[in-house]
Amino acid sequence: VNAKATAHLLHTPTVCGANVFIVWKKVDRGPGANPRYDWSSVDEQIAPWVKAGKRINLIVWATTYGARGSATPDYVFAKVASVECPSFGHVPVFWDPTFMNDYQSFMSAVVGKYGNGASIGYVRFGLGAGGEIFPACRYALKDHGFSRETWRKYLFEMLDYEKSLNSPKQLAVGLNAWD
Repeated sequence: VNAKATAHLLHTPTVCGANVFIVWKKVDRGPGANPRYDWSSVDEQIAPWVKAGKRINLIVWATTYGARGSATPDYVFAKVASVECPSFGHVPVFWDPTFMNDYQSFMSAVVGKYGNGASIGYVRFGLGAGGEIFPACRYALKDHGFSRETWRKYLFEMLDYEKSLNSPKQLAVGLNAWD
């Protein structure tokens, strides 16, 4: 579907660019891997848009939308508590310091790799479901301390970390209402 959409939209003058999703698990092979990051799936997606002179916005997923998916690397799940739920599948306890540290390392790597890209419009890091801040699996996470206060604290800590990256590109956030 993406290939067909790209072929059709790439040369449409009213289309100024595309959103490309970076699935953390597809890129980060773990701290023991050399090289640790395999950016080829991202680079392949953005290449035709760059060649056409269009902007690309990068949306980073730490979790997916859907019961069968997982965007969190297995090495992270081996170290942090997690839950399963019908809408979002396998999800980590987001506010676990180990999860936050591992995801922050990936955030830094994304900004290091694409932060100076002339074709990059903005980068958006999903802090909850997919590329958003919606608290994926919030009911299942109640057994691990989920509350409005816990979620808010986690979000602000992660947003403060994003700010500390001093990204040359704008960092965006996907705001969602819930409850």
